Amino acid sequence: ESRTRFEDQSKKLREKENEVHELRVSLRSAVSELNSERESEETQSKIQKHDHSMQLTRLETAYKNTISTLEADLVDARNRLLATSSERENMELRVNHLEQ
Repeated sequence: ESRTRFEDQSKKLREKENEVHELRVSLRSAVSELNSERESEETQSKIQKHDHSMQLTRLETAYKNTISTLEADLVDARNRLLATSSERENMELRVNHLEQ
């Protein structure tokens, strides 16, 4: 009878050991899957940060180009104004000279 009880307890112990082993394997698998997901999310995050950085760089470049264009337009407008002003002064001088 004690031998049967010992065999039963040994069998139950082996069953529990198998359950623990299966749980460990399952846990390792879950941890591995979570790590893969985390790495994938980190990769996605890095890609998104890179994309945002590239968008910011493009916006900054467009902004600088727009400013340069506006500055060049301003210089052209100022030069045309000066030329017009100078032409007007020359015409006034001619008119004054002719009137004298």
